[in-house]
Amino acid sequence: MRKENMLKALIIFLNVVLVIFEFGCAGQSVEQQMVDHHLQATQLYQDFNQDEAASNQKYVGKILEVIGTVNRVAPDGDEKVLLVLDTNADGEVHCQLNASAHTDLTKIPIGETIKVKGTCSGFLLDVMLDDCIIIKS
Repeated sequence: MRKENMLKALIIFLNVVLVIFEFGCAGQSVEQQMVDHHLQATQLYQDFNQDEAASNQKYVGKILEVIGTVNRVAPDGDEKVLLVLDTNADGEVHCQLNASAHTDLTKIPIGETIKVKGTCSGFLLDVMLDDCIIIKS
């Protein structure tokens, strides 16, 4: 009986530690989090286009730093802006940014090469990055 209680206490303790760790990381902004992968927009799109299942495992939920050429910038609701990176293919990399964090988004010239950091949320004909920030070079 004593071993059973010790085992239950250990399982509860490990679950509490896991929850604290998960919520602790989730509360950090993208800017504060470590980058999991550095890559070009063309490579990111190519990876998803060639093997979506493997790319989901590799990239979804991860913090990516992506370099690409701006194709367009457009409002995406009241508080968001969609920054689209060209991939030289049929699809694009869509980077959703918080408009209030980037007041000069309308000044980003089409064709400029930039670096963004965000969380990959998957592939829906285009690669989707959420909570993005622009990294100044």
